[in-house]
Amino acid sequence: MIGGRLRVPHRELALIGRSPERYVSEKIAFTLLGFVFPSVFSLILALSGLWFGVAIPAVVGVLLAVLFFFLVDVSVRQRAAEAREEFSRHVAVHLDLIALELAASRGPTEALERAAAVGGGWVSRRIRESLETSRLRLEPPWDGLKAVAAEIGVPDLGDVGEIMTLVGDEGAQVYDTLRSRAESLRAAILAKGEERANTATTVLYIPTSLLVFVLFIIAAYPFLVRLVTT
Repeated sequence: MIGGRLRVPHRELALIGRSPERYVSEKIAFTLLGFVFPSVFSLILALSGLWFGVAIPAVVGVLLAVLFFFLVDVSVRQRAAEAREEFSRHVAVHLDLIALELAASRGPTEALERAAAVGGGWVSRRIRESLETSRLRLEPPWDGLKAVAAEIGVPDLGDVGEIMTLVGDEGAQVYDTLRSRAESLRAAILAKGEERANTATTVLYIPTSLLVFVLFIIAAYPFLVRLVTT
């Protein structure tokens, strides 16, 4: 588990557009900040007349350094999870656009390019860059999509590439496959959103229950004291 945390998360970094060098520098900077901050704060308090010694700031500094070290990983993975979800939502729309282009008698390459030209977000830009790279390398565009999907860990984009490889063999049947995959992807996204909402609702019950319990203890305390002392 710890070994996994110490490895550079290349897929997550590629997805959010952050270099491994920046990732490593952030981990070093935050670790040093966590280690130095308690000592600096203790020194400020010492100038004000409060002295905690050396041991306490040192121990707190080590704990904060470890905490900040892993907080960088947590932040990267959280941003990557949000980016993957956004990518999946965009792919669901992208599948419909490709299907419409194919229905309008566009070729597979042209259908991919015209569908990617719609929209100005970072997902569309990433897909366009993949198609441009494939064109420069004289490779089929769907192979480029599958390569990017493997690089950033977004299998939904790889599904687009897999489906488009069938255009030459199955022709019009690809239209139905694209629409069906888009519908199933939207259903999966909706189910995931509902699950997240249910989880958030359940989590909210915990502080509410604790608050009710504390209020009950406060209200019942005088009665319990009177009952014990009599």
